[in-house]
Amino acid sequence: FIDKTLTQCPTDVKLNKFKLTIKNNSDVYTRPTSQVYSWIRHAITRNVQEVDLYICDHGRNWENFTYDDELFFNNSCLTSIKVTSCVFSPPNGAIRWDKLKFLCIEEGELDEDSIGNILLGSPCLEILELDYCYFDGCFPMSLFGNFGVERLSCDMETYEWFTNGDERCWDNLDYMCMKLSRCVFNPPNGWGNLNFLCIDYAKLDEDSIGKILSGSPCLETLELNDCHGVRRIDVASKSVKNLVISEYGRLNVGAGYIDTLEIDAPYMLSLTINGTLYLEKILLLNISSLVKADLDYVGCYHFAKKLGRTLEDIEDELLKGLLTNLGYVNEITLRNNCLEVFSSLKKRGFHWVH
Repeated sequence: FIDKTLTQCPTDVKLNKFKLTIKNNSDVYTRPTSQVYSWIRHAITRNVQEVDLYICDHGRNWENFTYDDELFFNNSCLTSIKVTSCVFSPPNGAIRWDKLKFLCIEEGELDEDSIGNILLGSPCLEILELDYCYFDGCFPMSLFGNFGVERLSCDMETYEWFTNGDERCWDNLDYMCMKLSRCVFNPPNGWGNLNFLCIDYAKLDEDSIGKILSGSPCLETLELNDCHGVRRIDVASKSVKNLVISEYGRLNVGAGYIDTLEIDAPYMLSLTINGTLYLEKILLLNISSLVKADLDYVGCYHFAKKLGRTLEDIEDELLKGLLTNLGYVNEITLRNNCLEVFSSLKKRGFHWVH
């Protein structure tokens, strides 16, 4: 069917995007390796600009699909590549993606050489996403090189990286936007040009957050998503204007849990709190410059039950404390559950002056 469809396409039509999804069971069916190469080649000969390739084997002896076709690795038409469950094996190790701006690799097998070849062969690359990838050996130091990539997103599952003690690696980081997921890291310095940082699903402490903030003079937005371990966030930097707290404390439930998160950010302009919070209180200590707050969070029933409290009690206390601290802020938005809690508080006599 696919062969017939491709042959019916007019030869003078230029392809903008080619997407291929194959879920194969090699216990039953032969791997369609030659067909896949043929289809990809067909798209590239039509000067396709974007490719999205998901080729997965669900057999007992499954293995990631190996890309080793020279035409795939040596072309000047691709601007966007997304590949899932893959191994890169370019002929002679050479990669030339002259116009590539976006690259996303999910569940891929990579090593130091492959990352280095990708970066060296992609002079226009702006966004690099590595999600659930497996690295043969330590995390590739190629990513610490001084390349043109402006945005880096890494989801390493439970891979412990950024514990490297060589400060020269950190000095070479030149990203403007980073999202780091499921990482354990302790940077010796911050990042000089970093404008946006999202830390996702990570255990943090005051020391690591302090190093990042003090060493990142251009940082404007900090997002902490599904993090835990920090009792106090001190944002003394004048550059940081936006703070987002989402899904805080989920992995912190148990003995020695943190019940209160303190935020001290005198120069911050915007605060967003959303997702499920495993906290009893959020104290806003110094937010004198704040002009905008967006509250869209919920409490956790099981968390409240473990503490011997009701969910209503915790959510009431959280919102009353936040609104008391935010009384002078110009723009306050309450969404969904927060709006319902506020309405319930008003019916029970809560008086808030804004």
